[in-house]
Amino acid sequence: MSSSTTSTTVPNMGSSIQTMDTFTEAVKSYVSMDSQCKLHQHKIKEYRDARSKLENLITDYMAKNRISTINISDGQLQLASQSVKQPVTLTSLKESLDEYFKATPIVANQVFEYIKSRRVEKHETYIKRLDTSS
Repeated sequence: MSSSTTSTTVPNMGSSIQTMDTFTEAVKSYVSMDSQCKLHQHKIKEYRDARSKLENLITDYMAKNRISTINISDGQLQLASQSVKQPVTLTSLKESLDEYFKATPIVANQVFEYIKSRRVEKHETYIKRLDTSS
């Protein structure tokens, strides 16, 4: 990571903000940390993209040359594989219910609507930063 003069600790404000001055300082700190997060997230994305390209090249080479393990300075890299099932989405659930209840599409739709209505909704309050510089 790059050296930065921005502190990564939360200013000592106690458990709540009591004054406008403290609020202003909290907002300034938040915006500074948010900017640093965006900068680092962008860099991390670049690293992940580059790593992914290298991983594809390395796994292709290992598979073609029947290499299962490579020794590296701090351990090993091992060629592995796994099967991953697609997540259950509303679309896939509807399709599965329609197929299962082929003879009674009304029942399929009733079950689908029941499952949809039982989903728990979670509400969160957060700060959304809008860029108005353009």
